[in-house]
Amino acid sequence: MDQAPGKEPETLLIEPRESVGAAAIPVAGPVPSERTPGAPSPQTKQDWLIRREIIRGGVRSAIGMEPAPPRSQLQIHLEPGEDWHGLVAHRVHWQCWRGVWISGRLALPPAEEPGGTARLLPAVLLARGASADWENKEVGLLPLSLARGGQVVLEVDRLALCRMEMSLLPCGVMAWALSRALDLLCSNPEVDRRRIGVVGDPDTNRDILALLAIDDRARAVTLVEDPSASRSGLPGELCSAVEEPIPGLLAWSSEVEVLGMQSPMPLQLISQRSSADGSGFDPNGPAVSQLRSLYRLWGQEDRLEINALTPDPDSPETLPAVILDFMARSLCAGAPATTRPASAPRPSAAEMVTHGAPPRDRLASSGDDGAADGIVEWFRDTHAVKHPQLEGKGPRKTYQEELRAKLKAVVNWADAPAWVNANLRPVGDSQEGIVRVSLGWNGAERVQGHLIPGSQPSAPVALILADRDTPLAPDRVLVHPVAAAFRAAGYALFIRDSRELLRHPDLRLRRRVAWGRPEISDVASEAQAAVNWLHGQPGIDPRGLAVIGVGQMGLAALLLSAFDPRIHICVADVCGATYHDRPELLPPVAAILTVADLPQIAALSAPRSLWLYNVPRERTGFSSRKYYNWTERMFQSLSDGGALSWTLGSLPDSEELSEWLVARLRRHRRG
Repeated sequence: MDQAPGKEPETLLIEPRESVGAAAIPVAGPVPSERTPGAPSPQTKQDWLIRREIIRGGVRSAIGMEPAPPRSQLQIHLEPGEDWHGLVAHRVHWQCWRGVWISGRLALPPAEEPGGTARLLPAVLLARGASADWENKEVGLLPLSLARGGQVVLEVDRLALCRMEMSLLPCGVMAWALSRALDLLCSNPEVDRRRIGVVGDPDTNRDILALLAIDDRARAVTLVEDPSASRSGLPGELCSAVEEPIPGLLAWSSEVEVLGMQSPMPLQLISQRSSADGSGFDPNGPAVSQLRSLYRLWGQEDRLEINALTPDPDSPETLPAVILDFMARSLCAGAPATTRPASAPRPSAAEMVTHGAPPRDRLASSGDDGAADGIVEWFRDTHAVKHPQLEGKGPRKTYQEELRAKLKAVVNWADAPAWVNANLRPVGDSQEGIVRVSLGWNGAERVQGHLIPGSQPSAPVALILADRDTPLAPDRVLVHPVAAAFRAAGYALFIRDSRELLRHPDLRLRRRVAWGRPEISDVASEAQAAVNWLHGQPGIDPRGLAVIGVGQMGLAALLLSAFDPRIHICVADVCGATYHDRPELLPPVAAILTVADLPQIAALSAPRSLWLYNVPRERTGFSSRKYYNWTERMFQSLSDGGALSWTLGSLPDSEELSEWLVARLRRHRRG
């Protein structure tokens, strides 16, 4: 901990909260049996204390804050104060990560009357999606109301930084920035660190949910719903649709439970809906009832407030007034104010200054890439796994089994049903006997494609997965060199209909992230259903069963090969990238780099046969042929020398691939 003694408190609790002993707290991380949405609500305070620690640890892990960055010295820089409606406002910068500064606006309430009691002041931390342009009348109304109400106000500039593959999420970055802002307020000699509130809006509510998991110093919290969201029940409408969700949260918990971590401290939820549509928070709805039950465990149900406001453009002061009233009651009423000695003058804001102006290229709010690179570098060093150095066949096999288990957890893998409904229909007057195939289960059609029979009475089959950028129609499949090579080697082909993967900012992708189920996992699981069906079909030789992944479907092919030992041969496009470098070229998978990158996933196919193509030609960051040499060493140890091959930067040569397939097929048939 790089911390100056007596300068900055590492962890300052607003009010000591009850907790359970360390031995009673389950280890943080996914615990499926205890993190299912259908788990019963805690019936006692002790149950909730245990559950709360599970939730806190799970959220910290999901947002990349386990471990958290070191609390290095704040190195505060305060710009000269400016007159702001009779008050003094400053731009302020403080170190959030080592070598990276965050910015905000700081406002001090009116000076005390001469001879009055010198009291430490309550403070409010603002987190809003809009920039802290307090000169804008509408934006500045809330901080002005709070400051005039006697509270120190700090608003943090919004950061938008996302590298989902290494658990770098906007809500995690902002949660840490807000936690460091609490450090800043606690270092102010004028602030009573026991009386600090936090206020969010639809664009930052999820940041505050994340903050509750890493910092419990907020005595009072206010969240304001998104008035444009469809009414789906608390707290979905609390969080703006443009926000990145907490990955996998809905698979084991809910945002209601995350909100419940604020209990028994005051929590205000504000609904902004037209009374004409009857929307807003339902005080008798199941979500609010669940929240109330958590507060009831503490005997503090009155500390949960639900406020319904009717938007009125002519009365913009209504919302700030409601928030000010709640904060005044929560931070001041019933909380004894700490006083300074009567002889002590009011501290100057200049006393907070501990450092000169930060370098502009390390100031996150300047938009300079240097600051963003510093944050990304910390996440890469802390969360992104490095390929391990392994010696010998035994350790490599053990690594494979451990990685399979971790990878299944990250992609939320579910094996396909063993039995499916099949609907077969011949295609026109096709001379090749092409059949249209539709496979379904649970009352829905899931996999559609075309089956092109092999040239022999009993032929091996290759399942082809293609994205929309490289569609493979049955009448033009042989144009693709990979498909042509398999046909030349005597294979039957099952060509699944091409599929376009969801990309940002598609809301369906965010829902998948929230449930922890990446789309590419569904693609691979549905492909496994096709394998289950193909495996028992007449005219199909299961020896030499192959999967081909074209474009972004290369990852689906690698996952299927990794999880299904019936796949003897895999040919996969790696898109000239890895998740360390150029992840935008690959399917989005939250936190995949916390367990593996493509070279490690590819190595799970050993000792079976694998051909990779579009492998990067030159070293760029982490993606390079040299990086895939690690994969090569795994294959050399676990299989024969010809099991792995690759093509640099392009599609493979059809003839070369066909010769390799014939040799590999011959070997697999021998056993």
